[in-house]
Amino acid sequence: QLFCVMSSYEFLPSLSLFASVFYYTYVWHNPESWAKLVAPSDPALMMSKVSSVLRLLQYAGGFAICTLSLSEYPVWVYLLCFGLIALGQAMNIRVYQLLGVEGVYYGVRWGKKIEWVTAWPYSMCSDPQYIGSMLTLVGASPFLPWHYTTCGLVTYILLIYLESEVPTKKTTPNPRKNNNKRRR
Repeated sequence: QLFCVMSSYEFLPSLSLFASVFYYTYVWHNPESWAKLVAPSDPALMMSKVSSVLRLLQYAGGFAICTLSLSEYPVWVYLLCFGLIALGQAMNIRVYQLLGVEGVYYGVRWGKKIEWVTAWPYSMCSDPQYIGSMLTLVGASPFLPWHYTTCGLVTYILLIYLESEVPTKKTTPNPRKNNNKRRR
């Protein structure tokens, strides 16, 4: 039933959301394989580039299927949506400022030392990059098809779960259990 209500131009953006989950899952569980695949380049930097392409596809897909009518909702809805989007993006920007490319893109999986961060937004929640992305998506949800918003929220929840434990085949320390401090 879900796919029956989506046209092909709506299905492809939703598919791009799930593609990122498969990609992140692969890299998280196979860091040495990813490092060999992109060698001699830095694996975190290459991951950021691939992730940027995936994110561009997601944003382009979201914009392609969004409906924005300035008379469809009361003004307070637009203000709330803008506030959620602004807060979500502020959280994402701050995570990048605090952790850098290596911290955001699994540098710890390649044995890189990433400083523990407790400043905002980590003082507010344990997964601020994903929570920020979810706030952005919820802020945009009145203008997106329900299935796109739902797919997006499900992908972020899956990624939070995915990164909650470090796979045992890699001997790097678990970033979530050391010293009760947070990082991506």
